[in-house]
Amino acid sequence: RGTVAPLAVTLPLGFFVLNYFGVVSSKLGLLLALSSFIGGLVIWTISVIFDSLYDQQHTYEVKRGLVMGMMMFIISEVMFFFSFFWSYFYISLSPNIAIGCVWPPYGLTVYSYMGLPLLNTVLLLLSGAILTDGYTILTEQKAVHEKNEKIL
Repeated sequence: RGTVAPLAVTLPLGFFVLNYFGVVSSKLGLLLALSSFIGGLVIWTISVIFDSLYDQQHTYEVKRGLVMGMMMFIISEVMFFFSFFWSYFYISLSPNIAIGCVWPPYGLTVYSYMGLPLLNTVLLLLSGAILTDGYTILTEQKAVHEKNEKIL
């Protein structure tokens, strides 16, 4: 069984590139491409979930591939953030002549960390805590439900 989701995800990305380089400049087309991209991701996710839960099409190798793919994604994200912070600390701890030997460079507007950055940090931490609590509650309810089924 095939799906059109990969095309619905990749074709809008091509339109984004064309729009970025100024080959095509249409607000309606960009909105259409964005909605097609999000719709393709949703359809693709639904297809993967349907294949794994209802059709039982995921073999051991497929499950192992999905886990390895997620692990590779997480490792690449760790490397990305490591390089991002490495470059930030390299430039900020030893500023060179190109930025005037000062940090932050002249002309750079520095925002107060007590405003929007603090709000974003609090929202990020709260969302992680809420998701963790929700997962814990769901797994505990599942364990209680399984225990009640064994008693009956």
